[in-house]
Amino acid sequence: MAEIFEDNCVRITIENDIIYGVILSENLTLSCAKKMVKHRRNLTKDIEYATLVDITRLKSVTKEARDYLAEGEAVEYLCATAFYTNSVISEMAANFFISYNKPNLPARIFNNKVEALAWLREIKVK
Repeated sequence: MAEIFEDNCVRITIENDIIYGVILSENLTLSCAKKMVKHRRNLTKDIEYATLVDITRLKSVTKEARDYLAEGEAVEYLCATAFYTNSVISEMAANFFISYNKPNLPARIFNNKVEALAWLREIKVK
């Protein structure tokens, strides 16, 4: 059975050693980012996972949230993050995050969930 957490910012599920996150908010703030990390760490009990994050609904991310999510406790116990979206706006936000904030872990953007999962599994094997 999958472990699940959901609030107004994010839905987090853990299945088959992958964390699945869905950003539910259109505007990601530092407050939401901190809640997401807190609940992910509570669910994972500080065991390393790869994450697939659906950012399709996302339209903007504050600078403070981007800075927080790129390093420190936000990336602890994560081996890689794949961002999934079919939205040009959220893809641009993710590209900006990866290029400008340079998260302290492998991160890529995908328009195909199967390809994203294959990449995450490949990273976990290394």
